[in-house]
Formats: sequence, C-alpha cells, structure tokens
Amino acid sequence: MTKVPDLEETLKSESRFKEALADLQAWISSQPSLGVTELRSEVVIDGQGFAEC
Repeated sequence: MTKVPDLEETLKSESRFKEALADLQAWISSQPSLGVTELRSEVVIDGQGFAEC
C-alpha cells in the first residue's frame, strides 16, 4: 500500500481502491519467499459491500 500516494483519496474511489488491491495482490504473488501467499479482503461502507478480492 506504500504505492498509494493518498490513502484517504484512494479509499473514496472504488476503482482506485480495487487498483491498489490488485497491485498488492500482484506484489504478494511475485514475492512468495516473504511468507505471504494469499490476500482476501472485503470493504463494507454503510452496510454495502464495495470491493471484494
């Protein structure tokens, strides 16, 4: 998530947030030796799901 220049703005935009999660997933997939092998997330805003990976 350090690639996200403004986390607050990223969290306001579904497309930006999904892009940030996709970048994080790609990084995780490319670095299996670090011990993190999977990412699952769900964001809920006001009871409505908005992004799920």
